[in-house]
Amino acid sequence: LGAGFDSRAYRLRQMLKDTRVFEVDFGPTQEYKRRRIAEVAGPAPSNLTYVAVDFTKQKASTELKRKGYKSDQQTFFLWEGVSMYLAEANVRDFFGDISSHASVGSEIVFDHFNPFFDPPNNEANARLVAMLKSWGEPWIFAIPDGKEKEFLAASGLTLTGHTSMLVTSADARRYIVRQ
Repeated sequence: LGAGFDSRAYRLRQMLKDTRVFEVDFGPTQEYKRRRIAEVAGPAPSNLTYVAVDFTKQKASTELKRKGYKSDQQTFFLWEGVSMYLAEANVRDFFGDISSHASVGSEIVFDHFNPFFDPPNNEANARLVAMLKSWGEPWIFAIPDGKEKEFLAASGLTLTGHTSMLVTSADARRYIVRQ
C-alpha cells in the first residue's frame, strides 16, 4: 500500500512466487514506476498486480477487489511512507476500510511519526519541515506517542506491537541478527 518505487516484488521474485502481490499506489506514480522498472528489471512478475488508488478519494478495499483481491483470505498489508502525507480523516478512513474488509488474522504494518514537526521541535526538524513543504509534500499527520493503541482501536484494529525509529538496546536484540 503506497508502494511508490518499492521493488520487493521484483527483488524477492523467487521468495514470493507463490504469493499474490498487490502494489497499491497513486496511478500516475505507478505508471512512471512501471515504465522505469521495466527498463531495469524487465517484465513484472506474474504474481504482481498493480492497483491504482488515491487514498484521499477512493477506498483501497474497493479497488483491490476490482483487481482480484480476496477479502476472505488472510492478508499481510504493508503501508510505508504514506500516513504522514494524508489528513487524519483519510488515515482513519483507510484503517476503517481495511479493518472492515480484511479477513480475521490479517495484519498491517505501517509507519507514522509523532507530532515533532508541528511545530518543529528543533532547528534540524524545522529545516526538514521546510524542505518537505518546498517539495509540495509536507507532513501533516502524526499519532502522539502513547496514543497508537487508542487511535487504531477507533478503526477496529488491535495494536499488537510498536517499535520506535529510535532503536533501543531491546529493539536491537529483537530485530538485529548477529552471526
